[in-house]
Amino acid sequence: MKSNSKKRRSSKPPKSTKKSNDPGNIQKIIHNLPEEQQEQIAQQIITGFSISKTSIGPLPPPEDFEKYEKVLFGAADRIMSMAEREQQIHAKGQNAALANDKKRINFATLLGFGLLAIAGIAVWNGNSIIALPLGLIGAVSAMFRTWLNFREKSKQ
Repeated sequence: MKSNSKKRRSSKPPKSTKKSNDPGNIQKIIHNLPEEQQEQIAQQIITGFSISKTSIGPLPPPEDFEKYEKVLFGAADRIMSMAEREQQIHAKGQNAALANDKKRINFATLLGFGLLAIAGIAVWNGNSIIALPLGLIGAVSAMFRTWLNFREKSKQ
């Protein structure tokens, strides 16, 4: 009779490797390990920790701001100057975007009224087939522009 050299494995994990969220259980497991492995685990835990601070905006928190000034005299003034320059650049970008929006709106308005004018000329010359679509497009764009103006004024 042949003996089967392969042992059947149990689907249940051994009791010593049961997962537990209990910190005391983890401490017991680590305490039962050889000292060398305990030191390796401690080193991995220490290197695994990191502290991070985040702040929103160009300025650091006040306690850090004070530390910068202690380390390097004038650093606080330089940080403030940098923040002011950043704010000016941001404001210039917003102003440029607003100017571009106004140009686009004005162009759309001129285009709408231009189409209305061309439609009027087409009607005058008896070309009502061309005048109808041009007039509709011009009228819709003019109404849209008026609606945008009304909406902007109501927000203010």
